[in-house]
Amino acid sequence: VTGAFLVATYGDRGQRGRILHGAAMAFPVVLTLFAWNRNFPIALVLTVLLGIGFMLQFTLINTLLQTRVANEMRGRVMSLYTLTFFGFTPFGNLALGALAEWIG
Repeated sequence: VTGAFLVATYGDRGQRGRILHGAAMAFPVVLTLFAWNRNFPIALVLTVLLGIGFMLQFTLINTLLQTRVANEMRGRVMSLYTLTFFGFTPFGNLALGALAEWIG
């Protein structure tokens, strides 16, 4: 929720692209730190940062898609975005689950 509020507060100032780029660069770094972390309080902080980063990306991508696409194409573009984001996720989860099972 914090990430969505940050977008609502700072997203109108023409900084959407920079915020999205920063969140997209920071997310894998924080996720890697979380994966290697052994300290529970630090893990809680990293989890909050991951949530903020995810919501920043999710909100900004939706906002950018809806504001940059022509009105007559908006429904089609959003349906393709939803299909790729939510429709193909199970296939990626299946592949990563098989990889995790193989690695142990």
